[in-house]
This record gives sequence, structure tokens and C-alpha cells, in this order.
Amino acid sequence: MPMPDLTGTPGGRRHTDPPPFIPGLDQKNSSNAPGGSPEKNKDTIRFPTFSRKKSAVDPNVEAEEKSFAKAKAKIEDDFTIIAELVTSSDRCDKYIIYNLCDTLSEIYERPHAAITISLLYNELLLHSHTFEPSYILTITAPAQYCQAHDNDSNAIIIAAVLGQALAVSPRRGIIKFMPTHLSCLAVGGRTHLGVFVEQIQADREARAVAEQQGRGRRRSISSLRGLGRSRSRSRSRRGEGNAEREEDKDGMGDGEDKEEESGEGEDDGDGSAKPDKGKGRSMSLRSVFYRWRDSL
Repeated sequence: MPMPDLTGTPGGRRHTDPPPFIPGLDQKNSSNAPGGSPEKNKDTIRFPTFSRKKSAVDPNVEAEEKSFAKAKAKIEDDFTIIAELVTSSDRCDKYIIYNLCDTLSEIYERPHAAITISLLYNELLLHSHTFEPSYILTITAPAQYCQAHDNDSNAIIIAAVLGQALAVSPRRGIIKFMPTHLSCLAVGGRTHLGVFVEQIQADREARAVAEQQGRGRRRSISSLRGLGRSRSRSRSRRGEGNAEREEDKDGMGDGEDKEEESGEGEDDGDGSAKPDKGKGRSMSLRSVFYRWRDSL
């Protein structure tokens, strides 16, 4: 009986399709199991794989980055906010400076010691073609503190404070935000950029000294190891030399005994044997030589 053609039917399968996944059969561990099934991920759970970084971080680069971050933090802590206020209002005294200092300290999150304010009173200050009370405030700060959205919100706060302190409407006030670079501001006779570079150079020199000391320690340890090896070698050589000397002495002693036993003097026929004086002298010289060599 011919098999019906199921290619066109909605639920039909073709001979090229993989077998269906049936739970409870041997197919649960095969490749056609669903990806989210626990049987499929059993090996993955038992043998997890860990991703490793292809490139390790160079310690020199890491130390350099830490040095830059440290120097940058130091410069940001020591950077000064400068405010110059010129006004024609009669209500100008030191309390206005104190209020403005508190406001700038809260806005820029800086200590009071890092804020410098100057106040200048000028009656002839023309604004909008009139000499009514007005003011011009110039704030010099780092570029990161003079962003567009920050300047807008800060201007609203500062205008409200000055309007209450000077009794001047915000419409008759001008606020200028002047971003400055590290090399354009000097405090204590040094620019902030110079202090920044000096801090980085000091950190580099400190790392170089520490590295040199580490190399010296490694060399000293290796030299001590080499010294111990050389001493052990010299001791072994001395032991071999002493053994050779003992063997030479034993050989010489045996030779002397043999000569004493068999080395009788020449017999003239009358039974009197004459000892060989030359042999005794040579043996005495040899014994003196070996004694001198052993004493060294």
C-alpha cells in the first residue's frame, strides 16, 4: 500500500526533518532536545566554562593609569574657583562676599579655601543704557565645571542670591562663565599643569626606585644561591683532592715497605749487603714534598 504524500498537509513531515523530541525516550540527550531543557544543559551545568581575557593588563600601564588618576584627583582638589564681581549697587559689603562664597561652594562642591572672590564697586556702570544698579559677575572654573546644562542651572541660583543681596533684578545682571585650562592658572607660583606633570614624574621615579630595589634583591638571592653552589663544589673538589692524596700516600707507603723487604744491598759474596743510599734519599725527598703539599 503506497504511503500518502504528507508534504502539502499542515502537520506533515518530510524525510529530511529531524525526529521529534519525545520526553522519556533516549532522544532526550540527543542533539534535537530543546535548548532550554535541563537534560540538554546537564553537561553545561556539570562542566561550566569560564571566559578568560585574551589580553592581560600590563602592570606598567595599570600603574601609569593609577598615577594619572591620583594626580588628576589632586589637581581637582586644589583647583581654585575665581569670582570677580563688579557692581554699582550701594549695598556692597563683606557679607555679600560671604554669601556668594557659600553659594559657589555648594554649586561646585568645593571647600571655602578653594574659592577666591573679588568685589569692585563702580558707580559708572552702564547697563541697558541706564546707570541703575546692576552687576557683572565673572566666574573662572575648570572646563568640566562649565558645561552648558550646568551653567544654565547655576546662573539661576546665582542670580537669585545676588538679587536678594544687592537688591538688583536678575534682568540687570550679567554672569559670565569662563572655562580655563590647567596651564592657564597658576597658584603658589606653579601652574596646575606643572604640578600635575611633577606628580606623575615623582610617581614614575618612585616606581623605578622600587623596581631597582626589587632587582637588587633578586640578584642578591641568586648570588647567595650561586655562592652556596660554588662552596659545595669546592668542598667536593677538596674531598676528591684529599682522597687522591691519601691514595698517593698509601701507594708510597706500600712501595717503601716493599723496598725495605726486598731491597737489600748488593752482596759482594762475603755476606755483607750494602744499602742503596740513592733510593733512601729520593724517598725522603718525596715524603718532604707530600708533607709540604698537604700543609698548603
